[in-house]
Amino acid sequence: TELSAEAKRNVSRARQHFSRVARRAGAITLAPATAISPPGSNGHFGGSFPMTSDPVGPRQTDTLGRPQGWKRTHLIDASVFPSIPGTTIALVIMGNADRIASRVPRD
Repeated sequence: TELSAEAKRNVSRARQHFSRVARRAGAITLAPATAISPPGSNGHFGGSFPMTSDPVGPRQTDTLGRPQGWKRTHLIDASVFPSIPGTTIALVIMGNADRIASRVPRD
């Protein structure tokens, strides 16, 4: 099912707003890379930046989801999973994000 024109406009406005807020906070977004899927579909990929206790390369992250050499960037989605389970992963992603956020030192 294709998204309606109104839904696409709303997503675009939300993306622009979020990007502005992120810039004010000193962050960047990957809004241009956003993939918009119809409601109920899931095209989530994982394992692109697997988490390990000793990252050895730019495509691995530490246990806080930081790509090697980065200090204040944390990946908190399924991209850090070493593999994707055959089950629904939304709760696992949220649990991992909560675990990382609770351990990141506040500046």
